[in-house]
Amino acid sequence: PMCHQLTKNQCVRKGNPHMEMPLPLPWIGDEVEDCFNGKDEDVSLWPTCGKGITKRFVSDDSKKCRDVFLCRMSSVNFVDYESLCDRVESCGSENIVCKVSRSFPEIFTSVHSYNVHQRATKNLLYCLPGMKSVELLKEDSCHSQPPFQYPRHRTIGISNLKRSLLRLPLNKQDCTNMYGETYVFMSCTDSCINSRCPLSERPKANICRDQFPQSFVGTYARDSTGDPYLAYLIRSHKSYRNDFFVCEKSRKCIPYSKVCDLVDDCGDFADEIQ
Repeated sequence: PMCHQLTKNQCVRKGNPHMEMPLPLPWIGDEVEDCFNGKDEDVSLWPTCGKGITKRFVSDDSKKCRDVFLCRMSSVNFVDYESLCDRVESCGSENIVCKVSRSFPEIFTSVHSYNVHQRATKNLLYCLPGMKSVELLKEDSCHSQPPFQYPRHRTIGISNLKRSLLRLPLNKQDCTNMYGETYVFMSCTDSCINSRCPLSERPKANICRDQFPQSFVGTYARDSTGDPYLAYLIRSHKSYRNDFFVCEKSRKCIPYSKVCDLVDDCGDFADEIQ
């Protein structure tokens, strides 16, 4: 985060004219005067480290200039080693390199689906056919949930008869190492011990309709208070769906499989902060 990298030197900032404060390093030389005297734009006053593409501003010049990982496939020039292999793709090739060097295990972001009596069913965790022994070892059992829908509003065009059933563990689970659809379905059905549902924005027709111009459908919906709004659906396999995570700032819609999958799909990590 920006405010974790602050200068040692201080100035009177425009947001608080009554005291001197440190500056976030990205504010130095960014062509925006944050200090009343413009001190932050005089780059000669602030300590730097590195050479060429690795030259950067640092908190103070008393610390040794550390090595960095050079980025070859990104607009970002380098990544500090302490931020390397954190599963957040900030360098274009970072996750590929780290996977080879550290043998990262694969993560699963999509839920296994199959049909039962012509009804699609999504099975999470050990609630899979052929894994009854694991279920018994856990001294737990699985149960079918009503079709998942977010938000639970009355929406013309969406029928619960066409929505997938969820088979979830009967007892709450530790969701720390769950990703994508598994994390969304578990956390948003109150099936996690320590995690909360990442869904908050409803998919409205004016938010992400340009992403799916060939399959977009606007339809009438009513929220829990009875207020109407125009909902966002897309046509899919002779039915309609709205299973999207809405990025708060970019107003981009991404599928549940890309939520909490250790990749910044929204551009501001909104899909990863949970």
